[in-house]
Amino acid sequence: MKNLSLPLILLFGLTFPLAAQETAKTEAIRAVFQQDADLSNTRNHASETAPIAEAVKTYLAGLDAIDYSATPDDFAAAFKKHRDAWEAGLPFLAKFEDLRGEMHALLDQVREKGGETKAELERFEKGLFDSWGEIEAVARAHGFVP
Repeated sequence: MKNLSLPLILLFGLTFPLAAQETAKTEAIRAVFQQDADLSNTRNHASETAPIAEAVKTYLAGLDAIDYSATPDDFAAAFKKHRDAWEAGLPFLAKFEDLRGEMHALLDQVREKGGETKAELERFEKGLFDSWGEIEAVARAHGFVP
């Protein structure tokens, strides 16, 4: 019988460090998703007492404070695109400084204004949805299912 010890040791010796590295990346991605979920929840309710643009600025500061260094570069880049999509919407959101309420309810009120306002909101939301879709796709490519 052929001794398979050495090939198995070599195989496992090569795969376990790779698996550990993938697990570390996956855990880093999970941590970023959790931090974003917490920040998003705060943002969604901050607009109950502050202008929506201010709530988003606070969210952006939170995103900027997240440590992405343990995540894959493409994941960090995708999150930056999403962050930038939120920032690009600040001038639009600043137009509604008197509105107060939960973020999604406020966006529904803005949508009801119709016309160019609704079209501008839809462009803003498309940037958010597209960039979030990229985050999820990159996360999946690294073995994390959001």
